[in-house]
Amino acid sequence: MRMIATYGLYNMDQLVKCSHERSVHLFIDSLVNQDQPSLAYRCSSKEAFYKGLCLSCRKNRCNKLGYNINKVRTARSTRMYLKTREMMPYKVFHYQIKAHLFGHNHLALDNQPVKISLHGTHGEKLDISVVVPSMITNTTISFLVTSDVDVGDLLMLKIQWESDSYLPSFFSTNQFRVRKMRIKSGETQAKLIFRPRDVEFGSLVQGRDGVIFVKSTDIPQSRKEERMHRLKMHGSFFKRDGKETGVKDPETQTANAVTTTAKMVTQNS
Repeated sequence: MRMIATYGLYNMDQLVKCSHERSVHLFIDSLVNQDQPSLAYRCSSKEAFYKGLCLSCRKNRCNKLGYNINKVRTARSTRMYLKTREMMPYKVFHYQIKAHLFGHNHLALDNQPVKISLHGTHGEKLDISVVVPSMITNTTISFLVTSDVDVGDLLMLKIQWESDSYLPSFFSTNQFRVRKMRIKSGETQAKLIFRPRDVEFGSLVQGRDGVIFVKSTDIPQSRKEERMHRLKMHGSFFKRDGKETGVKDPETQTANAVTTTAKMVTQNS
């Protein structure tokens, strides 16, 4: 603190030369830029964090970094993860992007490069480079995207699947179809659904133009809510002897039983 008082906060780059230099810079950033606090998120592993699976602030799962940290009593130490800019202010905005990949042909690809562009009420951030760990037909992908620009409330995004080879893009036959994308903001905890503009399915072709998704009015549902909705609309299905048998609504079963009984009584009469 004496060095800070002597040389000033903005000259600490010349004073701190050790393996923990970054942590000191982050603490100084929390003093200088108190209106732009960085958030860190509790996560079990780096891999899970880069999939965007840890952007929850429930039950103290996230916290401010540095001087204004929220003091929380815990029975054990926890690991917190975040991404930062290269220079002050270090704050970035974290987003989880989820999408289900449909396709006629089975594809299983690892470490695929994509570019994401975010457009919001305050601004835009173009061509954010991301490496998606895996892209497999008929599975859901999830990955982390960060922006050093506060775009405000998201209104639109564009995703472009880049070529990972030197061959011209018109030789590529790799393609997925995407019906919707789910996005969660770590900083605001907002959950949104985006759908392809003007079409039901967006065609994501490697090496070609990107697909534009616009904000939908759909209200995101939790897994429990989605499961209950499916049960209400379609019932449960269990496989018996290789065939699917539906478990129908109890009222429908009762009505069918009454009808069957009435037929038997008529036949006996």
